[in-house]
Amino acid sequence: MLFGLSGANAQPASNPGGGVGPPIGNATLPNFIGYTSVSALIVAIANFLVTYIFMPFAVLMIIYSGILFVTAGGNEEKIKRAKRNLSWTLLGVVIILSANVLITYIQSLLSGQGGGQVQTFLNNLKAPLNQLILTVFALATVYFFWGMVMFMRASGSGDEQGISTGKRHMVWGVIGMAIMGAAAGIVNFIQSIIP
Repeated sequence: MLFGLSGANAQPASNPGGGVGPPIGNATLPNFIGYTSVSALIVAIANFLVTYIFMPFAVLMIIYSGILFVTAGGNEEKIKRAKRNLSWTLLGVVIILSANVLITYIQSLLSGQGGGQVQTFLNNLKAPLNQLILTVFALATVYFFWGMVMFMRASGSGDEQGISTGKRHMVWGVIGMAIMGAAAGIVNFIQSIIP
């Protein structure tokens, strides 16, 4: 018997409420995705894309840029290509991290959790900004050591231009590390003084 129908002269089953047809009541659908709002779903999709697609791709592109630098063999055109590739990759990382912060901020605004306050915005901005500062600090450190290796190799062979280039790389590496250290301090200071 399906929906109260049976036999040749079957009639629809009567509804306890007096109507004809299947009983009407509360029906629930299973929530297979586990999210109860559209904004939570959008944030989950964005986090998935950033974590499992965009950032691993950015890491691969940074490695590819490093390979281009290593295999350039002094060819200026190849070095320019490697620098251009690294620059665009780092710009992409900044955009990805900025978009992630913006999505989190908009979600807090839509959910009514006080997202309009400056402190909440800075809290959402602090983690990606610290990651970016740490990444640039690491790159500046690598640049410094690269300059040191260039300096030592050039000193061994008496190459004055190589010595000068190595010194320049070491100086800019130290300047980059100092700037990133200061940037981390400024971010922490600003967050501590804003209520």
